[in-house]
Amino acid sequence: MGVEKVTTAKSACKSAERRRRLSRYEQSLLDAKEGRVNSYENSEEFFKKMGI
Repeated sequence: MGVEKVTTAKSACKSAERRRRLSRYEQSLLDAKEGRVNSYENSEEFFKKMGI
């Protein structure tokens, strides 16, 4: 009766593990460095692109 042994599987993807450990600020810097950002000339252009 009871639990004899408990094991957990480790993530196969090292980059996913690293991404989880980054703070939000560090993640935003990484996003900017890797080009995952959008730029707009002004707020009107942003709202137009978003369909608002």
